[in-house]
Amino acid sequence: MISLLHDRRRLAALLLACLTVSCTSQYIQTAPPGQLFASRRPTSIQIGRKDGSMVMLLDPVLVHDTIWGRGAQDAQPSRSGVALSDIDWAMAQGQRIDSRKTTLALLQVLGYSLVALMMSRLGP
Repeated sequence: MISLLHDRRRLAALLLACLTVSCTSQYIQTAPPGQLFASRRPTSIQIGRKDGSMVMLLDPVLVHDTIWGRGAQDAQPSRSGVALSDIDWAMAQGQRIDSRKTTLALLQVLGYSLVALMMSRLGP
């Protein structure tokens, strides 16, 4: 009885791990800097400045005319900002919920649950 309980817990943990991975997908978006925040908030943004230098910001936010974030290359990430007028190009990266993958994952969990229920009713 105890091993059956542990097997169910392992199965549940495995199914939950599969769900968390399958429900999201990565996206990369290139657009004018002010429009990168219009539909969703990116997890990171790579910025090319007009002087030719590049910077990567983590957890960026747009505040008025400046993009603020944590510097990705810093040993101790500190908040830094880049004015929109200094930006030549910008590319955002983030995660979004994938409805097709989420639906398939939920159907998969339902199928496994039905199989487990039928097997438990059969008995030893």
